[in-house]
Amino acid sequence: FGDVIARASRHMQNLLFGAAMAAGTVGSMMMAYEPTPGIFYDLRGPLIAVSSFFGGPFAALVTVAAATAFRIYLGGNILIAAFGIMLAACIGLIGYARHLSRAVRYRDLALLALTMAICHLIIVLLSSLTYATAIPHAWASVSLAFLGTLVLGVLLLQDRRRRELAKSNLLYRSMVDALPDCLNIKDPDGRFLAANPATARLMGVALPADLLGK
Repeated sequence: FGDVIARASRHMQNLLFGAAMAAGTVGSMMMAYEPTPGIFYDLRGPLIAVSSFFGGPFAALVTVAAATAFRIYLGGNILIAAFGIMLAACIGLIGYARHLSRAVRYRDLALLALTMAICHLIIVLLSSLTYATAIPHAWASVSLAFLGTLVLGVLLLQDRRRRELAKSNLLYRSMVDALPDCLNIKDPDGRFLAANPATARLMGVALPADLLGK
């Protein structure tokens, strides 16, 4: 799916990414485990945070809208839930703004996950004002927020780097194929390991692949 998104325009990429993350968020909320009233074990916060972090405002808007609409449908304490959703989006957008001019690193994702864990702890404490049984589940809930954000962020960063590398390799290959001069690589025995079309024409073969191993 990441490769399909990569072929779209920049704004459309963010919208499609946000839609994919919104679907994941709603799916996570549908399968949420509620050990005690007011405490849910799901990945809505991490999904919203990484959607905003990697996709920016467009992705954040789609994900937040879907999460909020579904949370209203579920009922319950809407105010605390909406606060948590908006807080996760804001954390992600702050990270997005910080990395507009520099590449994302793994330590940036660790900081994002730590911030999400702290904010999730705040949400649990707010929930405890209404549901006293929320406190005993705070550690597990906060740990899920941290690990969920970190794992999702690492997976998305690896996918982004894979697509960037594939794009770079494609550009490099196009440049090599367009060179009018011969460019080739041979092993110590003189066999072709790689060659461009100019080398193939010089050697009198139709395709560079016809030279490989010879």
